[in-house]
Amino acid sequence: MLISGLIAGSRGLKPSRSGNKEDQGTVERHAAKIQFISAVLHDPDLVIMDEPFSGLDPVNGDLLKDVVLELKRNGKTVIFSTHQMDIAEKICDDICLLNRSEKVLEGSIREVKKVWTKFCRTQN
Repeated sequence: MLISGLIAGSRGLKPSRSGNKEDQGTVERHAAKIQFISAVLHDPDLVIMDEPFSGLDPVNGDLLKDVVLELKRNGKTVIFSTHQMDIAEKICDDICLLNRSEKVLEGSIREVKKVWTKFCRTQN
């Protein structure tokens, strides 16, 4: 599994005592990777994640995307929240758009784009 790439980037992580915000951000990013790894290492049928791509650099974002796509190919169900619609378009079969915890729109990427485009045209 592609998790080995995520694990390799987390080796040698040491907590910072300097209070430096950059060091703290690095620790938080590594902690997020470690949490993801421990969540999928036992090969679950269902994975639920909250903003898994938030704060990741492009290399780790691509690694995580590849792992999620591999989970999908292996028949796993992956549910995640994101504000990064470009990622959702690349990974998701279906999406649900929320506004203030209320469902606004749901369906396949194609269906949602069609409805959203039609809605935007009526607003102009």
